Amino acid sequence: SGGDDDDTPPQSVEVQLDRGEAGYEPPQQVESTESEMINYSPYGDVIATAKLVEDYNDEEDGGGKPAEAEAEFAMAVATAKPVPKLVRFIQDHCVLVTVVGLILVGGIAGLAAYLATRRGPVPTSSPTLPITALPTVSASPSVSMVPSGTPTLPPTNFPTETCNMPTEQRIADITSLASIISVDLKSSENDTDIHTALLQEQTLSWLTEVDSFFPPLCPGRDDSRLAQRYGLALMYFAMGGSGWRYSPPERSRKFLSAINECDWAGVDCNSDTTTVTRILLGARNIRGTIPAEIFSVFGDLVELNLADNRIEGTLPDSIAEVPNLEF
Repeated sequence: SGGDDDDTPPQSVEVQLDRGEAGYEPPQQVESTESEMINYSPYGDVIATAKLVEDYNDEEDGGGKPAEAEAEFAMAVATAKPVPKLVRFIQDHCVLVTVVGLILVGGIAGLAAYLATRRGPVPTSSPTLPITALPTVSASPSVSMVPSGTPTLPPTNFPTETCNMPTEQRIADITSLASIISVDLKSSENDTDIHTALLQEQTLSWLTEVDSFFPPLCPGRDDSRLAQRYGLALMYFAMGGSGWRYSPPERSRKFLSAINECDWAGVDCNSDTTTVTRILLGARNIRGTIPAEIFSVFGDLVELNLADNRIEGTLPDSIAEVPNLEF
C-alpha cells in the first residue's frame, strides 16, 4: 500500500460468494489504492468485508522495504448468508418485542386462572341417593331419662318485673310518690295550673313507661332516686329541654338519657348519698319558669346556675326549703 506520493499501481481485491447461496452473483473486481475496508453486499441486509493484505519479500529486498516494492497479496474470500426478516425485525425492535411477549404471557396466565375458577364442581364417585316418598323415622327414638337440675316453673298471670311486682302496681306506686312531690292541679280552672298539670302528667308518663334505665328503679327501695329523676325530668319538660344546648362531650349524657341521673350533663351528686347537690345549666338556651318541685325535691342543693338563659316568672316559695342554696 502506498501513500499519496507512491506510484504503486492500483491493486485488486476479489470478493467471492459460494455458489448455491441465495442472492448469488458472479464475483466482482473491486479496486482500491488504500489498505481499507471494502464494503460489498449482494444481499442488501448483510455486508461482506474484505481487507487488503500486503506481504513483502524480505529475503529479496534485504529485509527492507524498497521504494518501489510490488505487493504480494492474497485473495480475501467472504461467505455471507441473508438475515431473515423476522430476525431483523426482532433485532431492531427488541424492546417492543419484549413488552408484547410479557403481555402475551400475562394474558395467557390470567386466562388460565379464570378458566380454573369456572370449573364446575367435581363429581363424586358415589351416585346421589333417590328421594324417598316417606320421611325416615327412627325405629327407636332417643328419650333422655335423666331429670334436669332445675324444675320447670309454672306460668304466672302477669309479667315478671325486677321489682317483683306487676307493672300496674309499679306505676301506681310511682304515681303516689309523684303526688306527694307535686300538688294535684287537675281540677284547677286556671290556665297556668292546667299547663303545669299537663307537664306533671307528661313527666310521670316518661318515668313509668318510657324511661329505659336498667335495672328499673323500684318504689319503696329507690324512692329518693325516683324523686330525683322525676324532679329533673319535670324541669326538662317545663323549660324546653328539647332545645337545650350541649357540648360535644356531653351529647351522650343529655337529660333523660338511660343512665344514672347523677351523670346527666350539668348535674352533680354527692358521691356518698347519690343525692343531687348542684345543677349547673348556664347558657344552654333554657326557657320558661322554674318548677316549684325543684326546691322541694332537692333539699341538699347547694348551687343552681341558670345564668345566660331566658328564665321567666318568679321564684317559688319552696326555695325556702333549701337553706344551703347559692345562686
